[in-house]
Amino acid sequence: MGDTLEEQIKRFGDAYISLATDTKRQPKEAQDILAILQVEFEAVNEAVRLRRDPSIVHHVIPDPSFQLARIMATRSANPGYLGISKINFDHFGQDARTAYNAGHTYALMAAAAGNLMGAYTLNAFADHFLEDLFSAGHLRTPRRMLHADYDIAPDYCAKACTRPLLALMQPSGETWTAYGDKRALDAVNKENLERCLAAVQASADEIYAAYLTRQVPNPVDFRAWNHAPTLDLRRLDIENRRQAQFTSDWWFDTTAVSIKSSSWWGYPMSLDGPRKIIPWTGISACNTGGLQNTMVFYQDSAGGIHQSRFVDGVWYGGPTAPALLTAASFSALASVSWDGGNGASLFWVEPGTYVVHERRYASGQWTAGPLGSLDVKVDWYASMAAVSWATGGTRFVRLYLQERGAAMIQELAFDTTRGWSRASQFQNVMRGTGLAAAAFLNADGTALSQIHVFHQTPEATIRDCYWDYNTSIWSMNPLVQIMDAAPATCISAATWPGGGSNITTIFYSDTQDTLCQRVSGDWNSTRKIVAPPLLSTMVAAVQANNDQSLPAANGLDLFLPSLDEHTARMRSSPS
Repeated sequence: MGDTLEEQIKRFGDAYISLATDTKRQPKEAQDILAILQVEFEAVNEAVRLRRDPSIVHHVIPDPSFQLARIMATRSANPGYLGISKINFDHFGQDARTAYNAGHTYALMAAAAGNLMGAYTLNAFADHFLEDLFSAGHLRTPRRMLHADYDIAPDYCAKACTRPLLALMQPSGETWTAYGDKRALDAVNKENLERCLAAVQASADEIYAAYLTRQVPNPVDFRAWNHAPTLDLRRLDIENRRQAQFTSDWWFDTTAVSIKSSSWWGYPMSLDGPRKIIPWTGISACNTGGLQNTMVFYQDSAGGIHQSRFVDGVWYGGPTAPALLTAASFSALASVSWDGGNGASLFWVEPGTYVVHERRYASGQWTAGPLGSLDVKVDWYASMAAVSWATGGTRFVRLYLQERGAAMIQELAFDTTRGWSRASQFQNVMRGTGLAAAAFLNADGTALSQIHVFHQTPEATIRDCYWDYNTSIWSMNPLVQIMDAAPATCISAATWPGGGSNITTIFYSDTQDTLCQRVSGDWNSTRKIVAPPLLSTMVAAVQANNDQSLPAANGLDLFLPSLDEHTARMRSSPS
């Protein structure tokens, strides 16, 4: 870094100039790096479009480290990707403050000399180090101290420390919560991001002021430091993130063991420790026979799919029970039951391949179903919905999803005599739409009458395509045109016989993330707010009593993760 501010400024300037003077590698190397990072850029934009936490994409796209290391492997005068990773001290803690002070001073000098555009360019490089100080993983990680050439424990501590969640404090005494780099654009990091933007704006304003006054302020007076947080030492208890006690008396090896043996550093991190249910978990529910007997499925932070089962008034299983299987993180789930609830199918997405599979429940055992042989692949954000019914001795299942990269809905059909096959397709559909499906029974409740599939158009309008059993034709329901839904909202639906016809209710989130409900009969005037704005959540609705008519006060159960995402929350909703 250099021992004096003058030497630090020179080194910053040399590093900046090297981008332009190394013509053997530039601009090709920079363009190759940007091409690799374009995958992440596009995935983050997709998450933003779908109103999901952008941090999700880091768990569904390939790690670019190997590609970046390969591109930089031919460097001679400068270290490559792995070499830089060993000496990247100036991105952490006090070293980042020093790097910003040097770069910002260099930019101020250019501005004071009359080179405003050049000063803004230099300052953009300096602001990178300023922004690092708003990342929980960069602010308090003593990267220089935690690096060693032979002992891996210090480097392991450094790597683990790049993923924390911290309570920060400004010199003024204001406090707030910050998350790591990957969660910079997540909703929970909103205040921290706004404070970071304020610091960057103050930095840019100071450049313009130097251009006007031809004066360069002292680093201790830089305006950005009025917004940036303070630094602290290691917490006394590393598993108590609400504790404000710190210590300098600790060891690399024992800290590394504590981190490794604890699951507190797994994604996504929270103030109160490992989450039992992951944010944006797929969630699905189905009846399993008898009065109000239900299965609910959801995912933990390690990808495991868990089951909570409600049987005769008692809940079994749950997020602390062993997982049924491991699915792609943040992927969709769908489920149906049959034979009076004695059998069930769970549809899930395989990690890595994103192939949709089936797991069947019968005679108290879960076994693999044959759906995987179709090799149907979906995007990481895809939704799924399913219905099931029986005619005579034949069982039928319909699964609805969007195949990878497709802006249409594919119907997958199953019956016990022919197995699985591709069936109908629906066009003019939003890519990433939520999906819900409901099976209508005839007037006496003994046979299938219609299948309804609720989804969004590219304009975000929720519509209903329905299939009539007697004509075997798909049609559009002109009565369902719900226009206040958020793009790519989760949609859930349930239906039951009532008064000689089927009653249907759907749930979705509006553009303010408020959970809303509408009921058939008069879709446009029955909007009801079910819950206040909910972030990072999906919902699943199910009729509470397995196709028996109920009074309007207790016809549905609605399932969604709790706000702290530690346990499943069940809500009884009037029909």
